[in-house]
Amino acid sequence: MLKIQFDKALCFLFLLSSFNLTSQTLYWIGGDSDWNTPTNWSMSQGGATCNCLPQATDNVIIASGTGIIRCHLSSGNVTVASVKVENSTTLQIGNGVGLNNPKLTIKDPTAVSFSMGLRLFGILELYDSLEIMDAPVNGAQILSSGQLNIFPKGWMHVTVDDDSTDVGIYNLGGLFIDHSLLGQGTLMITKVSGNAFINSGALAEGNIEGQVFISEFDPNANQNFGITLDNNAILDIKSTAMIDIDFTGAGLNSVGIFSEDSQVSNLGLIQIKGSKNSGITNGGSAEFNNDGIVKITEYRKSAILNYNPSLFYNNMNLNIENASSEVQCVGLNNSSTFINMAGAILTIDQLPFTGSTAVNNKKIITNNGQIIIRHLNLGNAIWGDGAESDFTNNNLIKVDSGCGGGIYLTDSAKFENRDSIDIYRCHSVGLFASGASDFTNQGYLKIRSNLSGTFTGMSLNSGASVTNGLGNEIQLENLTAHRGIDLESSSLDNFGAIQVINSVFNFSVLELENAEMEVNYNSTIFLDTP
Repeated sequence: MLKIQFDKALCFLFLLSSFNLTSQTLYWIGGDSDWNTPTNWSMSQGGATCNCLPQATDNVIIASGTGIIRCHLSSGNVTVASVKVENSTTLQIGNGVGLNNPKLTIKDPTAVSFSMGLRLFGILELYDSLEIMDAPVNGAQILSSGQLNIFPKGWMHVTVDDDSTDVGIYNLGGLFIDHSLLGQGTLMITKVSGNAFINSGALAEGNIEGQVFISEFDPNANQNFGITLDNNAILDIKSTAMIDIDFTGAGLNSVGIFSEDSQVSNLGLIQIKGSKNSGITNGGSAEFNNDGIVKITEYRKSAILNYNPSLFYNNMNLNIENASSEVQCVGLNNSSTFINMAGAILTIDQLPFTGSTAVNNKKIITNNGQIIIRHLNLGNAIWGDGAESDFTNNNLIKVDSGCGGGIYLTDSAKFENRDSIDIYRCHSVGLFASGASDFTNQGYLKIRSNLSGTFTGMSLNSGASVTNGLGNEIQLENLTAHRGIDLESSSLDNFGAIQVINSVFNFSVLELENAEMEVNYNSTIFLDTP
């Protein structure tokens, strides 16, 4: 029995040794010519021709040398184990005009050749198809002056190994370009166990003009990131581009775009579905500029997590919708600086879990455009939390939701309305302020048509204060509630107009308990109930 086991072991070692002997490294010596010419390949760099073509188990090096070095794969379906494109060399797959439709497949069945399928120090020009399958660590690595150019008809598909691969494409200082002349190329990354695409370093500039699809994440991975940027990297998403990241079936710690100490500019369309941690995380000294469209759907925890000292500018359309019904979620979770620019629209729709919050602000939010919040389930539309929370509205905020609280301020939070706020259908309270929080109205605040059983239209306690400025108005309309205005250990200072119109209250339209209510010269308080 022992002898049989020993013989089996020897047989296995012999087979493994024989298998590995079939794997070799071939070097390009063909200058500017075609891949499919046997005399263009050598067993050594700059050596004599081997008069052979790379096979499925071979490692390929497009080696640097003198003159123009451009390897053309102009026809055929070719499979190799790995490819390295050295400095000052070019690998060109297709030419954009022919009908041969060449395809290069990189797949290492032994997982011993290199730690990645493609190492790019030079230039890859992709006019047709490139597929990288089951790389042992990284699908592709772009280094130093490496450039990846995916032209209009080009298609790149990176399929990484769920069991061991960490990164689909790792850009460490190269230039990642999805380049378009007449149309757009396509990049697809699937079956990721870690990060689909990383842009890392000050020289790692990513310009995307075509389509990027990232999906089929490993559900057992500790974390899954779609796109990661760090160390002053740049991602520039052009107006023709679309990025689609789908976390359906992924693990519990997934982020669509994670940017730290880096910069993202979006002129195109970003769609992120099913993130389990956040759709977009913007942190460190990162800056995110949205001049296009961002859609974040079916998320858990936070759709956008913006933390100090980062900057997030929404200059066009930012749509957040369909949060998980299983957990408490936040649409915009801000502890840094978020600015909704003039003409921009931030829409937060459908947070079905009780207690979820559309906007949780711990730092600075300025709204110069429109914020629209709809379909909450007893959560707060806007929650200002803490002494550093400072919310300024310079245009329009519209809450139409069935929420618990319209504007909810705690622990010395500040809110200044300089234009218009319309809060419609709240279950609990339209405006709530406590713990020395301050609400200043320099525009128009309307709280209306609260659902039956609402506690109060406006409630202040524990040192909170509300100031209604000269010529401005606070209106409570069509309420069916316990109280209209409830003041407890707080103050209401009115220089403008406060109106309670066509409302029914179970207890009182105005309740004061150890509170101050000052009606200043030429101001009005109109309490009209049926």
